[in-house]
Amino acid sequence: MRSLICDLQSTARDTDQNLDFLDVSLTVNRSYNDISSKFGVGAEFEGFRYATSAEVLTMINNFGFPAIDGQNVFAPVNVDQLSGLVTLLGVTNSGSSFRNSSGLTADQAFVGGHKIISVSDAFGFAATDRVSATGFGFDGTPSLTAGSFLVANITAVPEPGSATLVAVILGVGAMVRRSRKNSGLVGRT
Repeated sequence: MRSLICDLQSTARDTDQNLDFLDVSLTVNRSYNDISSKFGVGAEFEGFRYATSAEVLTMINNFGFPAIDGQNVFAPVNVDQLSGLVTLLGVTNSGSSFRNSSGLTADQAFVGGHKIISVSDAFGFAATDRVSATGFGFDGTPSLTAGSFLVANITAVPEPGSATLVAVILGVGAMVRRSRKNSGLVGRT
């Protein structure tokens, strides 16, 4: 079964990984350290955490683009493969011939720095869409062109109909047993 990536306004849901990705543009110009301090109960990003590079790349692969950790992967020239994904993730930087969605991940590139993954939607003459998994950012320095890839686990909520059906079946079973017991039919052959 193929993963479904859907837009939930400020989050993109990857059903294969059971993760909601927060719109990266909501965290532009904020450092890794600043964002990390806002994960607690009642804080700005309660319920979220930094996504690993593997989670971000898996989501990009689930979208249909072959992203690889530690590499720049290019689409064929003038083939628009990433426009929808950049829009879905949130635009962090744009110019006359490109739009990017770039974000820090949980993976440490070196002491005091974390990996950045960038999804680029290029347009115009000889445009080449690409995914770059080779960048890094310093933990204490905000970036004007990158945000943070934050994720929240999707919690399974039972359908109300399922719970109701189980309750009805148990209730009917109890009523039948009580009826048999009261009429003296229990235990007879």
